[in-house]
Amino acid sequence: MQAKRWKVMGAVAAALVIGGAVAVSCSHGGPGKMSPERMKTMVTWKVNDVLDDVDATSAQRKVVLDQAYKVLADFGKLHAASESNHQKLLSELESSQPRADVIHAMVDERTDAFRAFMHRSVDALLVANAALSVDQREQLADMVREHMDKR
Repeated sequence: MQAKRWKVMGAVAAALVIGGAVAVSCSHGGPGKMSPERMKTMVTWKVNDVLDDVDATSAQRKVVLDQAYKVLADFGKLHAASESNHQKLLSELESSQPRADVIHAMVDERTDAFRAFMHRSVDALLVANAALSVDQREQLADMVREHMDKR
């Protein structure tokens, strides 16, 4: 049972990471630029769609959506911080003598920030996971497996 639980949590964590990657790829300009409001609407729609499939109660929906919004807001802060780093990196690369130690420090800073974000996301995942019943978690894991098999 413990192994099955870890598989479910791993699958949901993978879904969060994939969702983050989609959010990043959709947030870089262009005519379809993903605004924070549009992203929240998309997340709400997708999470509710999954929660419908597992017959979640109103209380469960509140917990899961609250955690999703928490991760989304945290992601927005992470993304905003990366914008200033882009400018610092460009400035460094445009200088006559780019300093490797400065660029490495920037990479380390962003890596640490991303690692902290992922840890907070896992914490949110565990809160959402605890709100669902064992049967709902199994249904969710089956949906994730089915989605992964279609790739």
